[in-house]
Amino acid sequence: MGGLALGSFWIGRLADKVRDKLIFYGLAEIAIALFCVCTPQLFRFSKNIYIIASRDLSVGPVGITAIKFLIGALIILPPTILMGGTLPILGKFMTHSASIRGKIVARLYYINSFGAVVGTVLAGFCLIYYFGLERSIILAAFINLSIGAVVILSRIFYRKVPQPELLPQEESPLESFSERIKKISLGAIFLSGFTAMLYEIVWIRMLSTVLGASTYSFSIMLAAFISGITIGSFLISRRMPGTKHTFLFFGVCEILIAIGLIVSLPFYERLPFLFLKFSDIFSRKPETFVFYSAVKFMLSFIVMLLPAIFLGMTLPLVSKIVSRKLEFLGKKVGSVFAFNTTGNIVGVLVSGLVLLPTLGLKHTLELGIAINLLIGFVILFMDKNLLLRIKIYLVFACCVVFFAYKIIVPDWNQVCFTAQSFRHSRGAKDTFREFLKKSKDKKILFYKDGQEATVSVVDTDGTLALYINGKADASTTESDMATQTLCAELPLILKPDIKDVLVVGLGSGVTCGSALLHPIDDLDLVEISPSVVDASQYFSQFNYNALRDKRLHLYIEDARTFVQRAGKKYDLIINEPSNPWTSGTGTLFTVEYFWDCLNSLKEDGLMVQWIQTYEMNDEIFEMIMRTFCSVFPEVTM
Repeated sequence: MGGLALGSFWIGRLADKVRDKLIFYGLAEIAIALFCVCTPQLFRFSKNIYIIASRDLSVGPVGITAIKFLIGALIILPPTILMGGTLPILGKFMTHSASIRGKIVARLYYINSFGAVVGTVLAGFCLIYYFGLERSIILAAFINLSIGAVVILSRIFYRKVPQPELLPQEESPLESFSERIKKISLGAIFLSGFTAMLYEIVWIRMLSTVLGASTYSFSIMLAAFISGITIGSFLISRRMPGTKHTFLFFGVCEILIAIGLIVSLPFYERLPFLFLKFSDIFSRKPETFVFYSAVKFMLSFIVMLLPAIFLGMTLPLVSKIVSRKLEFLGKKVGSVFAFNTTGNIVGVLVSGLVLLPTLGLKHTLELGIAINLLIGFVILFMDKNLLLRIKIYLVFACCVVFFAYKIIVPDWNQVCFTAQSFRHSRGAKDTFREFLKKSKDKKILFYKDGQEATVSVVDTDGTLALYINGKADASTTESDMATQTLCAELPLILKPDIKDVLVVGLGSGVTCGSALLHPIDDLDLVEISPSVVDASQYFSQFNYNALRDKRLHLYIEDARTFVQRAGKKYDLIINEPSNPWTSGTGTLFTVEYFWDCLNSLKEDGLMVQWIQTYEMNDEIFEMIMRTFCSVFPEVTM
């Protein structure tokens, strides 16, 4: 996002000065391809730099985060800066009249967004699966290279056809906007970008509890959101309001974003039930995966549709408001995209790190609604083409709707989001009332929308279960207790002289507690989510108060980077991750991670890997076993 913002800002200004816009665009596409081809090698090199820096500099958590950020920025910024500049360049090239500038930007925006939808679906469902990460990147780079080459060759081939010169054509002063209106529009598009990312983060987190937090679900949700943006920008490209009404229409779009959410919010707690009903239309088998994914997409699309459509309209409208002189079109359009994308960045950071943990999902959404309403109200009162009486009526009506919603609609029933409808296939004939009735025996003991995940502890007739993004990842049931206990007991009985232990993943804490019953010296525990640590207090009677044992050292960090940088050797590593299909967890089953673990073991050390046999076919199970056996010299299953 930072690269896109910088590219829009810098390259948009260059586009106004460069004489041959097509050659400039073609060179940008080729440069993107060259940077992306080098990405896999850069990541491998950066891993060594990261390990050296994090070990030798003895930096704390803030320093480690800074190193990660710096490495990521150095690799990702160059190509994304170029990507951010492509749309302003084409906007400058294609616009030959001030009267069509809004339509041109809207047309480019919806075509670009539609391409993003196709790219998201292909990458998430096909390319990575069939070609792997590196070949997928190379394929994308080849596409960029082909685009750049075709554009440049076409331009050279048809150089005899003169490129239209941009005349200093502009609208009359009566039809243009004041500097004050332009500044308000830029500020508003920044806040609109902020709320767009706020909504997307909340939707993805909430829908993860309904659809499952898999990589496929993430791709589906992202595609659904961008589809709404595509439809909105397409509609506004077909029917761009006249200059006189553009600013007012922008404000109305901001209000409609909020109203669309207010209307849909009361139905959000029904989503797990609806998904259960829809997905039970067919049998959940590999053969029906495409239809199952289509149901996920439609549910996501319905949730995001109205707000995303109006969000898609805002950026082309502001581009029309801010740009007037054609000779500065690239600079102005680039500035609009830069302001909007900067708002996206701030929205990601503030929503994920501050608002979600503080306010929770529902109240974070409501804050976004309030911001969109406020943007709309300011624009309404700044616009001079609407009677004051009508403005007051509109604002009053919107406020009544918002406060009526706050008073009448209760908070969501959190139990609904622990139904694991993405895992179970039952209750298809139930009504929503019966669905709720079956959940009445569940009691929420702990609930938190943390930075990394939504975590809850549910008591069902005395049996506790830990839910992470709506999926049960640990419990006090007999089958789970056996697994959680034996992951520690088996290696410590087989090798009683173990002193230094590393456990990956806290869960209920039973594995740590079982290990600490033995005469070990130190136990390092790596857990990525602070919310899971907070929830562990409810399992203290089952894990022997493991977190209070002085031998246990807790590290809130990603397991992969901890193992890489720790530099410590262990007698025993216990790796007990969630299911491989959950987003992010799959990396704890990779050959690279297993090599890092092997390098962190003492010469006669042990590695214990828990592999789920449920929700997994033989092919995947065998692949994990082959991967593990390719690294460790001696393996017992």
